[in-house]
Amino acid sequence: MPHGATQQGRGALLVIFSTGLLVGAGPLLGLVALPQRLFLLLNFLVILDIICTGFLTYFIPAHVAFALMIVAAFGWFAHPGPAPRT
Repeated sequence: MPHGATQQGRGALLVIFSTGLLVGAGPLLGLVALPQRLFLLLNFLVILDIICTGFLTYFIPAHVAFALMIVAAFGWFAHPGPAPRT
């Protein structure tokens, strides 16, 4: 059983919930042709989620989650951008 205030507190739930939202937004950005404004909004929200979750996991003892947020940031920088309009 996890012990400590972080593993049983709201901080852990925040990390889990925001990571779930990030996983849900990923396929939308990669697989669906979105309007440019929606694409930019989702991109902004995704990088904000990566930065804030990484910042949170840096200060709580969640080293695996912090490493995954670094990998997610590299993936965000590597994505190609919006699909061309047809």
